Amino acid sequence: MKSLLTIFFFALTLPLCAQTLDTAAIRRAVERQLRNYPESTLQDIYKSFYQNRFGTGHMISDSVATERYLYKELEAMVSDPATDERRYWDPVGADTQHVRIYLQAVVDGRVTPQQLNSAFFRSAQVQRTVPFDWATEWETIQQVIHDNHLSVAEGEADSARLAEMSRTNAAAHHSRRYNAAYHPHYRVVRKELFLAMRLQ
Repeated sequence: MKSLLTIFFFALTLPLCAQTLDTAAIRRAVERQLRNYPESTLQDIYKSFYQNRFGTGHMISDSVATERYLYKELEAMVSDPATDERRYWDPVGADTQHVRIYLQAVVDGRVTPQQLNSAFFRSAQVQRTVPFDWATEWETIQQVIHDNHLSVAEGEADSARLAEMSRTNAAAHHSRRYNAAYHPHYRVVRKELFLAMRLQ
């Protein structure tokens, strides 16, 4: 009886795992990233999916400090503006649990610094439940890229290193190539908090 129950509950978990690894959604997400940001490398793909799964990647305890840093970054944008000033936000990953809100939205008065910082801080407080092992998920993402013949820069060079990082749930920075091309300035925010902003 005990073994039958074990098999039963294991079977129930399989559809849940399959939902987290929707290969068609992964393919669309990678294609979207390459279409919007063609200078993306495999490291930037990793970062997008990682941010969707883990959000900021760490807990934040001081909202005053994050707001202070936000103002410093806004000042820095004067000499380091983003290359696409029309874009206010981007989805990340395949199932879009988080979005990137670009600081250009603050510059253009679409949201206030306080609103963005509050959403960013509150997003960091949410305890994230990772429904699937991140290393396995990243392996699947790489397999989708390979199977669909998606051309991603620095794929061969970065593949082993990123696989190793995924086994320890390690975050990644944007690649130098991406930073040089796009000068990104954004905050990662939970989707429901983004929707409450009504930012279009």
